[in-house]
Amino acid sequence: MSQWLFSFEAREIQRYILRSDKLKEMVGASELVNSLCNEFLQDCLDGFSIVSDRYSLLTAAAGGARILFNERADAERVAAYWPFLVDRYTPGLQVVQVLVEVSGSLSTAIEEAGERLRAGRNRIQATLPEVGPLVDRNPRTGLAAASEGGEDLVDRQSLRKREQSGRRSLVARMTGGSSNGVSWSDDLGKIAGSEKQYLAVIHADGNDLGRLVIRLYKYLDKNPAEAQKVFNAFSQAVRDAGEQSAHEAYEKVLKRDYDAGKDVFRCIAARPIVLGGDDMTMVVRADLAFDFTTAYLEAFEQASEKSIAHHLSGYGIEGLPDRLTACAGIAFVKPSYPFAQAYDIAEDLCHQTKNTAKLVGKRDGEYVPSSFLFRRVTTGIADEPDSADGCADPGQEQLFNFRAGPYAVGKHGRKLAAFSDLQQLADTLECLSTGTVRTLINTIGQNAEQAKTDYRRMMQVAEAKTAERFQARLCAITKNVEMPLWSGERQSPLLDAHIVRGMKIATKTNNRRCAS
Repeated sequence: MSQWLFSFEAREIQRYILRSDKLKEMVGASELVNSLCNEFLQDCLDGFSIVSDRYSLLTAAAGGARILFNERADAERVAAYWPFLVDRYTPGLQVVQVLVEVSGSLSTAIEEAGERLRAGRNRIQATLPEVGPLVDRNPRTGLAAASEGGEDLVDRQSLRKREQSGRRSLVARMTGGSSNGVSWSDDLGKIAGSEKQYLAVIHADGNDLGRLVIRLYKYLDKNPAEAQKVFNAFSQAVRDAGEQSAHEAYEKVLKRDYDAGKDVFRCIAARPIVLGGDDMTMVVRADLAFDFTTAYLEAFEQASEKSIAHHLSGYGIEGLPDRLTACAGIAFVKPSYPFAQAYDIAEDLCHQTKNTAKLVGKRDGEYVPSSFLFRRVTTGIADEPDSADGCADPGQEQLFNFRAGPYAVGKHGRKLAAFSDLQQLADTLECLSTGTVRTLINTIGQNAEQAKTDYRRMMQVAEAKTAERFQARLCAITKNVEMPLWSGERQSPLLDAHIVRGMKIATKTNNRRCAS
């Protein structure tokens, strides 16, 4: 007797969440997406009077799920009504869905459903009804106005998102289910802090999850009867690893900062935007961003090792990795900077990090190193000189690249520059003139020979111990003893260290450090 596999996934989730720059609406949109495949999906199945022994929920992640039905009528009824139900629950969120008959192995059906879903993502879906020329629009989103919210016209999407902004499911998952009276803010200005200089948008994503799925498929080809259990276990393993990592980073960095009473607004200086499986997007006060990212990536390695062992080790899957790693991107922006653009920068940095880290992982034959890149946007243009890739050196063909990263954390980053070395370099900058360092950074991008002269002069003027430490910290990253300012690939970490110092990661007590 055949079974039926119903699979669906939401399209352009990030665009849906980031359609508005209001944090309250972004949080509400994320809550909607998060609950779509949990409480709402279960409520719908119960509403169809489909009892639990007539279906199996194989996977349910943010924005997508796979359901195995024993009866064709149940599957067709859910498939027919699901787009309408999604539109009512999450207005504006488009879904792609397929219904596949499972006549052979379940793994083959899942693979077929995945291919059809990928094809469906490329089909343009029209937004109905069309907005006519006489209809008022929400000035923030450009969508048809449905109500008046204070002084502004508000569309149906924004109204629904605002209704859900009071939910705290993402916060609960990060805090372990108990907030203990801790306050969270929906205001980006408050998250940035009293001085409101910068905040950080962090995006992290797991590495080599596809390789793990391939191992699962190979195993299921030989053991098709275990497909349901294996996919459930896999989904739970990834979800547990992500949530536990976020919880540990929260306890180690965010909660500790809150308990120290450093924030004048008396709220957690962060807010989760996406927290699903190996995906994480956060808004964090700038001076906490590096500590939080480091804590999350390190915890993800440890948590995934425990989670994989707990959920999947009992099946004897050949080639199953012991743990997962993750990469991240951090965009430092002003609170008024368009959030969607800040997210795009963070996502792009994460993508660049993964590409570089994967090459290192293949070369070593090991895990992809947990690592990250970061950028500071000081104007409305993301690629201004302060954040540029590199500058031409007159008379030379090559470019100097101010990006010396990605910077590795965790256990598998031996071939990448360690972020701990960059932090130590930033600490050393505290004992040097900021103006001199800044001038040297600019000179590196203009004239290499002049930069060498300026560097040697700076070392002569600086205190002997400071000069020795500065050169040693540079060498630890560039591996260039003759001219530590840049590596053999002509990458200089000086600008990155200058940004780390500017984000107040280094201890503020300059006198104590310089005297040590």
